[in-house]
Amino acid sequence: SGNPSTAYDYTKRVNKICSREAISIKHLADNITYYIEKYGPIGNDSEFGKKSNNAFINALRRFKEFIEVKKG
Repeated sequence: SGNPSTAYDYTKRVNKICSREAISIKHLADNITYYIEKYGPIGNDSEFGKKSNNAFINALRRFKEFIEVKKG
């Protein structure tokens, strides 16, 4: 269809949150629960998290799943 894959899109959105927060991907990974709460439905940045049909918060949630799988 010419549209980027969901995985590619989520990667861009996770990187955008790192840029927005001025943090490294490692810092995000180490503090993922905090950022999920911050961008979640009742967090301080919930409006940003809801952008693009919740793509930002969904990207953070999938990133958390990825981290948990990697930790084993």
